[in-house]
Amino acid sequence: MSAGNAVEKAEPLVSTVHGGSRGPRKTTACSGSPAMLEVEQKFRLADLAQRERLIARLRDIGAVETGTVRQVDVYYSRPDRDLIAAGEALRVRQDDRGAALCWKGKRQRGQFKTREEIELALAAGDGEPAQLMLERLGYVPVGTVTKTRAGFQIPGGGHWPTAISVAVDNVDGLGLFVELELVVTGAQVVAAQSAIESLARELGLEEMEPRSYLKMLAADCAD
Repeated sequence: MSAGNAVEKAEPLVSTVHGGSRGPRKTTACSGSPAMLEVEQKFRLADLAQRERLIARLRDIGAVETGTVRQVDVYYSRPDRDLIAAGEALRVRQDDRGAALCWKGKRQRGQFKTREEIELALAAGDGEPAQLMLERLGYVPVGTVTKTRAGFQIPGGGHWPTAISVAVDNVDGLGLFVELELVVTGAQVVAAQSAIESLARELGLEEMEPRSYLKMLAADCAD
């Protein structure tokens, strides 16, 4: 096809998702590909009754259950560069199905938590070697988040323009939460934010929590 006849196609909104309770391991961009951005919003759940109503509503709208896992996230920083203060995150996650090494960049401005994310899926049993590797490179553990996560995937199409990952969490020391998340390219961020906002209304979620679990645990320890 000649350049004059070429028709530029709009980029479809396609989300890649977490492994374990959220489905297949999400992939990240290779060198030269667009950076992948995590678009996420966390909501606090008042009690177990709200959790059960939420799960029932998810089933009503066609969400697919992807399983319940026990996750342990160990976060790292460096003595010469405070990743937490810089707004970044580096963690090793281990759960019932495997492990993953993940870096998250600084949050972009806006109502929803949007930032670059790179995640490398690891085989079961490789979580501890990954932790040891980071420590040999000079990183130090700065906190651990342990939770039970029930995962759901809302298929794209119809009412929803793309698949949305939903994680219903019971976090040790913090309580009950739900996270709505997509992983998209920069050109898809606005559509992803709109999808999360619409789904939150559909599920009756109102109490937004902007902080990470790690920051919430640190605040509790400081009190």
